[in-house]
Amino acid sequence: MTYGRVVAVEASPEVLDAARDHIDDEWSDPRVRVELSRVDIPADTASLRDTLGRPADLVWASAAVHHVGDQQAAVTALAGLLGPGGRLALAEGGLPEQHLPWDVGLGEPGLEGRLHAAQDRWFAQMRAALPGSRRMPYGWTEALRRAGLSPVTTCSTLRERPPPLNDVDRGMVLVNLAHRVGWLRPTGLVATADLEAWDRLLDPADEHWLGRRADLFRLSVRSVHFGVLSAVPPDPTRTSDVEPACGWTAVSSDQAGSSPPAGSALSFCCISSRLPAGSVRRSSQGAESSRPGRSASPAAPPIPSC
Repeated sequence: MTYGRVVAVEASPEVLDAARDHIDDEWSDPRVRVELSRVDIPADTASLRDTLGRPADLVWASAAVHHVGDQQAAVTALAGLLGPGGRLALAEGGLPEQHLPWDVGLGEPGLEGRLHAAQDRWFAQMRAALPGSRRMPYGWTEALRRAGLSPVTTCSTLRERPPPLNDVDRGMVLVNLAHRVGWLRPTGLVATADLEAWDRLLDPADEHWLGRRADLFRLSVRSVHFGVLSAVPPDPTRTSDVEPACGWTAVSSDQAGSSPPAGSALSFCCISSRLPAGSVRRSSQGAESSRPGRSASPAAPPIPSC
């Protein structure tokens, strides 16, 4: 018997194929039906609503909305897929992963910080070049509120791997830094002196190779912004609809063995990140990390604690 349904959508056929392979390999719960659909948000919102066939209990969009020219229009469109008590979760923002001490002994101090700054400049250029690009001069919780959701809040999770890193984490740091430097190299946004320093730091034959350091670390913050479509219109006299806590009710191991009450089958919609060509491997990882939770109440509950 099927108790829930997940509709995963993506505009790229390549990413959809990778997601399909990942689901075939990893998804084993017969009570939850997973469907894939090629959809471009917000242009295809109406067809997605038809595909769903009913309002969604949860819409999860991970690193996707910032690839849409009009981000507010996209958030509003996603909110329009919800039923009363449904939740929209946007994984956007946070803090980029850091790996190095401020001074690595090669080049000017602050090398990794300048790499982050170059990526920010690239991001601004990418946003400006999107079709129908419009600035959104406010934060994600305000975008959720303007889409008619209340309450809204943000849950941020600190991820840390302190030094000394194990071989797996050290390898991931080296791959991540090499990818980012290689990606930004042709943009002209990284100074020549910094590129020369990175070339030495990432060269296993160089005495300054990062793979020999014992002080590498992994530190980042992931933020998810939540909004609820309330069954009761918000009180306009309230100064804020923000709840002090965040998160959603997830399926725990003990819940997985029980059956939901009759008529309570849940519907989810997952919006994947729009990754550049050649990033199918990353999209498969994202599909695993963004496996949806579930909301069990038909009315808009207070957002539970993390």
